[in-house]
Amino acid sequence: MTADEALGLEIYGDYGQFRKNYTTSSPLTHGFPPRTAVAGLLGAIGGLPNEGDESYQRVFSPTESEIAVVLRNPVRKQRVNKNMLKVKGETQRLTTLREPPESIQRNQVPFELLREPRFRVYFRLNDEEQMKRYESLLEEGKSVYTPYLGISELIAEYDYIGRVGLKERSGTSQIDSIVNKDIHSPVFEKGKKYQRENASMAMNNDRVVQTFSDIMYESAGDSIRVKDAEYYEVPDTGDRITFFLR
Repeated sequence: MTADEALGLEIYGDYGQFRKNYTTSSPLTHGFPPRTAVAGLLGAIGGLPNEGDESYQRVFSPTESEIAVVLRNPVRKQRVNKNMLKVKGETQRLTTLREPPESIQRNQVPFELLREPRFRVYFRLNDEEQMKRYESLLEEGKSVYTPYLGISELIAEYDYIGRVGLKERSGTSQIDSIVNKDIHSPVFEKGKKYQRENASMAMNNDRVVQTFSDIMYESAGDSIRVKDAEYYEVPDTGDRITFFLR
C-alpha cells in the first residue's frame, strides 16, 4: 500500500457509548469515537494483543498510523438507566467464585448513549504486513475479536469500503471528517450546530492516555468549513478528510 492510499470501512450499531474522561458515576458520551476508541475497535478486528511490540496501542500509535472519522448519521443521544451491583468489599469472593457475596445492593445509574451511531473510518499503518492482514480480514468480513462501540454490551458491525486512493489538497475547504481544532481553524457557518469536545488521542501500553485534543464536529453530520487546511480528497467516496493528528 502506497502513501496515497488507505483502508476504509463503515462502522455502525444500535447504540454506542464513548465515555467522556471527566465523567464517572453517570457517564456522558462523546458524539464520536475518540482516536483511542477507534484504535481499540480496529485492534479487536485484527486480534492485536494488549501489550508487546504488536499491541494495538503501538500499531495504532500516532507515530505508526493515521486515522480519520466521518460522521454518517446525526448525533443523537439518549439517557438510559443501567442496573449496577454494589459489591464493595466482596471483590475477592466474587473473583474466586468460592461463594456468592453476603449482600448485594443494586443501584440504577443513568448512562448517556448514542442512538444509531454510524461512522466511516479511514486508516493506514506504517507496518505494511499489518496492512495486508487487515485488508484480507476486512475483505472477508471477519473479526478476530468482537468489536464494540465503546462498551462491550454495544456490539459493532462493519461494512468494508475497500482500499481507497487519497489525493492531497490544501486551502480553505469543506471537510467531511471530524476536525482537530488544535490544528485546524474552522469557519463557522450560519444554520449549523457545532460541538467541541476534549478527547483522548493516544495511550501507552498501560492504557494511560498520553495526549488529548479538542475535536470539533457538526451535530447533523454535515461538513465543517476549514481555513487553510491540509486535507485529503477520497475520489471513491467523495469525502474530504483530515486525520486526527495531521
